[in-house]
Amino acid sequence: MVNTNNYISIVIVTWNGKHYIGTLFNSLLRILNRHPNIEIIIVDNGSTDGTQDIIKTIIERLNLNGRVTFKCLNKNLGFMGGNNVGIIFARGKLIFMLNQDTHLHDEALENVFQIFNSDPKIGATQCLLLQYRHPHILDSCGDEFSSLGTGIIGCFGERFTKVLAEINEGREIVLARGAALIIRREVLDLSKKIFGTYLPTYLVAPYYEDWFLSIFTRVLGYKLLLIPSCIVYHDSLKQIHRDPYTLYNAINIFVQFRAPIFMFIGTIGTIAFSSVFISKQPLKLLICFRALLRKLRKNIQVRYYIDILAKQRGIQLKNLWKTKRKATDALRWYFTFQQLTRK
Repeated sequence: MVNTNNYISIVIVTWNGKHYIGTLFNSLLRILNRHPNIEIIIVDNGSTDGTQDIIKTIIERLNLNGRVTFKCLNKNLGFMGGNNVGIIFARGKLIFMLNQDTHLHDEALENVFQIFNSDPKIGATQCLLLQYRHPHILDSCGDEFSSLGTGIIGCFGERFTKVLAEINEGREIVLARGAALIIRREVLDLSKKIFGTYLPTYLVAPYYEDWFLSIFTRVLGYKLLLIPSCIVYHDSLKQIHRDPYTLYNAINIFVQFRAPIFMFIGTIGTIAFSSVFISKQPLKLLICFRALLRKLRKNIQVRYYIDILAKQRGIQLKNLWKTKRKATDALRWYFTFQQLTRK
């Protein structure tokens, strides 16, 4: 019988990403050859571009049926929904959620077991993310939020050689980026008890999934760390299309985890402005507000459970939202992103 106590289950959700699959699998194959205690679960969210056929062909050609589990869904369940399916089949005590638009450095997982085993209070970690198209540039060394509740990607756009000398292995971070996030199974099991699934499927549009995972981990009293030796290349330089439902995600999290009122109001204002004047989807924004009102009672109920969890573990929810970053820091990040995107 296989001992899964020191197993890492890499869960990858794919959707219309055929141009990433070859590079991703090349890196995964090298990882599998180095580590016998790693399995891979791939869940395809109903791709229509041939992604499913490419993955099936690679698995058969390389004879990976014992190490790679592949599940095809009939429709797109989103990031959270796809990961919920993958986690069901995962045997590992550590779940590594990895985006399809990534590939791993050969030695990315060398220190992961050692770090998690060194301290049972480490609940989740983020790998050091480098740009897929510009490998010498940082994509994220752990994220933060500004006083308006907008996200700021740490170290974004900085040179790898400069930052590496400034960050230590096991550095605590505020938010972990969901592109390459490793989390203890026991954290997800506690989430399932509250939300009914490992990852709440109210997150109906991209963005804020990693906020939930990060904040929930810290509510339980676990540490959230960066592992600089775990290097992953991530293709984040794609145009951002702000769906008004990102507001739906943000407000759910902000209510349930007691975000400060200024963050709450700032986030509503920022996303509403983007939805009306940039995305030009005011009708969808109104539908979003209607959905939030209908969900208010359930949000308050979940907030009660979160309060109890935090109190049992001696955590003050207000401390989870402390930030020294101003709204202007978020603007600087945005302009850096736009500049890199044009290259």
